[in-house]
Order: sequence, then C-alpha cells, then structure tokens
Amino acid sequence: MNIYKIIVTGTIFEIEDQLMIVAKIIGAETSRVFGASVKGKNSDSIIDLSEQLATKIADSIIHNGQLLVAAPTSKADRIAKLKQMLKSFTKPSLRIEITEHHINRAASDPAAQTEMILYSIESGFEVIADNVSRSQKAQVLITGEGFTEFATRKGELVGVKARLEVKAIDIASGKVIAVDRQTELEVDLSEIIAAKKALEKAAAKIAERILPKVAQARLQH
Repeated sequence: MNIYKIIVTGTIFEIEDQLMIVAKIIGAETSRVFGASVKGKNSDSIIDLSEQLATKIADSIIHNGQLLVAAPTSKADRIAKLKQMLKSFTKPSLRIEITEHHINRAASDPAAQTEMILYSIESGFEVIADNVSRSQKAQVLITGEGFTEFATRKGELVGVKARLEVKAIDIASGKVIAVDRQTELEVDLSEIIAAKKALEKAAAKIAERILPKVAQARLQH
C-alpha cells in the first residue's frame, strides 16, 4: 500500500535529431490514464523541456482531477448507508474491546475502539461499556487488536501503516460469528496522529462489513 493517489511516469525518446519526453498520469484509485508530452531538438536543454512538461502535467491534473482521484464518501454518508442496511434487523447488544499499540507502545485512548463504538451506536446497536458490571451482559463481544508502525517520511509528513484484526463472538455460545482485518496507511505531521487516523479508517471499514454479519447471525438464532 502506498500513500499516493496520482502516479506520474515518463520516458525520453530520441528519434534522429528530435527529442521527445512523454509522461503518463495515472489515477491510483481510478486507474484512469492521461498523457502529456513535449518535444524538441537533441541540442535543447533537458531541464527546459522537463519544465515545459511539468507545466503540462500540472494542467492535466487540474483539469482531470475528478477522474484521477475517487470522490471521497463522508463518514455521515457511510453511517447512513449502514443504518439503512440494518434497519429491519433486531440488533444484539454489544461489548467492544479493541486494544492497540501505537509505534510499539500501548495506547491509553484506543482510536479503533472509539470508531467501532461510534459506528455501532449510530447504526442502532446498544453498546455496553467495558467498565459496566458484567451482570449487564452483552450478547455479542467484538474484540480485536490493532498495530501501527512507521512507514515513510516525505519532508515534514510522516506515513504510518496500521493493521487491525477484529472478531465477533456470540457470548452465550462462544461461537465466532465473524472475523475481519484491514490494513491502512495515513499521513500527518504527527506520527501518533497519523497512527490514530489509520486505525480509525481501518475500524470504520471493518465496522461496515462486520456489523451486518453480526445482525444477520443473531437473526438466524
């Protein structure tokens, strides 16, 4: 996984006394490809030709940005879609316990657990806090573990990769209802913030997949 949404590749061709530089502009998310090129004589400066090509590449990205980069879906829209999907289900009560380690140290305020709780509550599940008396038993335990590690640095921006593994367990029977995992990479000026953002994104994607499975499994009981 990389942090880039647009990839630019290029090739220089020499044909007799002509020089041509051709660039491909590729949308990493959409796979759309656009081209740009410049040509001159063998005696022309490569630097000057490269600057001309850079201008054309920038213009192409500006004009074709919506085709190169997938339009983001807001969190509110994703939750609304999940809520609608689960509308007809009788939802079990949940206990959510997800631990995580940021850059090899334990986190005091787990971002993945917070995001999973948010998606669960907003989509209609009752979530029982893990510090509430066990007499108030949940029907399903969603448990997991998240890890983050430094991935890359570009200037002042730090890239951090996160992997989150989650499973849902029917508490009464001990049966594993569903298992899921997600890897994400995020960038920020702060390494810790990038780690939290990556885990939040991973938790959100897992929530969208695992909560319907939890509701469906309880329906079959």
